Amino acid sequence: MTELRGELDWKKFMDNTVTIVTAFVDIGRHSWEGVVNNKPIDSHIKRDVDTYFHRFEKLCGLNNPIICFIHSMYHKRIRQIRSDITLIAIDNILEENKTLLTKIYNVQRNPHFINYVTRPSVPEYWSPEYVFVTSRKAMFVNRAIQEGHVNTENVAWIDFGYARPDCYCPQGLQWKFKTDGLIHMICNTTTPIDSLPIYEIVRTGEVFIQGCHVIGPKDKWQYMEDAFDVYLQSILNSGLSDDDQILFLMAYRGAPHLFKIHYVDSNSYWFMIFRDYNNG
Repeated sequence: MTELRGELDWKKFMDNTVTIVTAFVDIGRHSWEGVVNNKPIDSHIKRDVDTYFHRFEKLCGLNNPIICFIHSMYHKRIRQIRSDITLIAIDNILEENKTLLTKIYNVQRNPHFINYVTRPSVPEYWSPEYVFVTSRKAMFVNRAIQEGHVNTENVAWIDFGYARPDCYCPQGLQWKFKTDGLIHMICNTTTPIDSLPIYEIVRTGEVFIQGCHVIGPKDKWQYMEDAFDVYLQSILNSGLSDDDQILFLMAYRGAPHLFKIHYVDSNSYWFMIFRDYNNG
C-alpha cells in the first residue's frame, strides 16, 4: 500500500473541525441486478463508478480535510476533483483478505442461513465483498490516525458516495462537531437500541445504526477497529452474515459508556449529518 499526502497543513483548524475518512473499492455494484436467492435485487442498490465519483465530488466541496483509501488507478481522478486530499492506495485489499472473504462466502451460501433471513436478496446476505469492505470502516479510520494523517481532534467515517443529490452538503461549509470525548452514532429508530437480540436483527434486517456517518475523537477509534474485528468473527462463527450496521451496534453494546446515540424517526432522511449536526 502506498500513500499520497495532501498539500495543506490542516493543523490550523480549531478543535471541533472534523477530518473525514472515506474509502472506495469497486466491488461491481454496476451489475447488481436480477435475482439472488430466488428474490429480486432492489433496483436502488445498483450504481456505477461514475455515480460514486459524482457524489464524492459534492462531498469534496466541504472545507474539511479528507483522507481517502482507494485504488491507485483512481488517484489522478481524485486529484482532478480536489488536489489536497490525502490518498492511500489499497490496490490489493481483496486479494490480501481471501481467507476472510471465503469465510463470509461459505456462511452466505449455507441454505440454512439463506432460509433464515427474511430479505435474502440484500447484499449483506449474499456479497462477501460488500460485507468485507463495510467491515473495514473502523480500520480505515484508525489506520489514518495511527499513520499520522489526522491533525484534528475529531474524525469521522463518511461513506464515499454519501453526498447524494438531495444531501445537504453546501460548497465551502466547514463542518464542525463537538464530540465531548464520545463516539456519536445515529440510531435509525426510536426503538431502544438494546431492545432486540443480535440474531433477530440479522434475521429481519432491521436497521438500528446508520453506518454511513459516525464521528468520534481520535483516541476512540482503536476500540472501534478492535471491536469490529472481534464482532465480525463472532457473527461469522455463529453462521450469520451482516454489514457494518450490526458491527457498529455490537461495538456500542460492548462499551456503551464510550458512545452517545442520537435517536431519529425511522422515516427521517439519512444523509443530513452536515445540516443537523454541525457545531460550526
